Amino acid sequence: MRTPKIKPEYSQVKPRKVTPHKKQSWRLPSTSLVAATTLALTPLLWARYEHRWFQAELAAKTTELTNSAASLADTRGELNSLIASNEAGRAELDSVKSLHFYRLIRFADFVLHDPAMAERVLDEAAGFAEKYKLDLTPVRARIADLPKARVLAAGTKVSVLSMNHTGSVSTVDIAVVDSSNTPVDELARVDFIVSHKGKPIHLVRVEPTMVASGNHRVSFLFDCSSSFALELPDAKLAGKALVTALANPWKFRVVRFASDVQTVSPWSFDPEIHTTAIDSLVADGATSLLAAMEADAREQARFDGTHSTVILTDGKDSHGSANIEQILKLYQQSSTRVHIIALDRGDIDEPLLRRIANETKGSFQKLGSTQELRTGFKAIAERMKRPVYRLTILGPIDRESLSIQLANNSLATQTAKPQLTSAR
Repeated sequence: MRTPKIKPEYSQVKPRKVTPHKKQSWRLPSTSLVAATTLALTPLLWARYEHRWFQAELAAKTTELTNSAASLADTRGELNSLIASNEAGRAELDSVKSLHFYRLIRFADFVLHDPAMAERVLDEAAGFAEKYKLDLTPVRARIADLPKARVLAAGTKVSVLSMNHTGSVSTVDIAVVDSSNTPVDELARVDFIVSHKGKPIHLVRVEPTMVASGNHRVSFLFDCSSSFALELPDAKLAGKALVTALANPWKFRVVRFASDVQTVSPWSFDPEIHTTAIDSLVADGATSLLAAMEADAREQARFDGTHSTVILTDGKDSHGSANIEQILKLYQQSSTRVHIIALDRGDIDEPLLRRIANETKGSFQKLGSTQELRTGFKAIAERMKRPVYRLTILGPIDRESLSIQLANNSLATQTAKPQLTSAR
């Protein structure tokens, strides 16, 4: 049997004999050695070069990224600034829109004296609000509150009574009557369209008033029958007060009637002519009441304009045979209003006198004494004063170029030109 070899311990290994190194001179390595060394070092050198290039590239990219980040920050700042500016601009624009809207409303409030113009401004404000989605409530409320022009009957017309200039202000008095020559009252600014030289005038104030002015003729029929002799002195005083109150700018005339009919003062604006004529009256004879009325109705029918007749009597007709129907027809054709004062002495024809007054749209008063005459005549004077509209216009107005029309669209507007009659 073979005995296995046992590997000796290191301590038991016999040391190798070392030969001392001989000193050799230095010499260049062989080509093969250089080539081998270069081949061995090339990967290491290339890796080191690549690492340095990568570091430079990384530094360049880092710088570029930093610059880009800075630019982005600047851009973001600009963008935020623009957004803030745009929001501020939008807020400012919204504020301007609201301001313009409410300025339109305030302007409409300012021109409410001319409702037609105010309505046009409010319509513009409503359109602006709808375009920019603003609250329409204040506009709708104001439009609803605007006054509307009255619906007037066909044939209603305007006539200019007088026109005056004071400095830079012009005043025009106008009357509005219907087809039966009845004055139309309670009109306002909205009912008139005023223009000058074809252009509308907005700054016009309209004030209704009761005046005695314009082309108005008044006949004063005075009973001078013998039965009136006792009352005549007091009647003269009351009659002169009436003439003084109404004559100029109205034309008056005085007619006495007894057994005959006589004009004692002709048509005139001068109250002195008429008061002198009244002072000359004397009482005698019968009562030609209907004859005096018929003559007066024919006289009034000769003229255009507005007419009134005032009759003072104390009895019924006792002389003549005039036709009452013809008298009423003549008075109605000239739109003459007959106002009658009857002193009650138990001999008046009250039903007839009342009929005449009613059918001519005048008035009838039955008085018990001459002491009531002044009050009676004053009441007649107030009734005879018709409603007149005074237009106050800023600026000088050329009479020939002024036009006043009724604003209601349901009828053909009547243009009033100031064809004036002199007061003297």
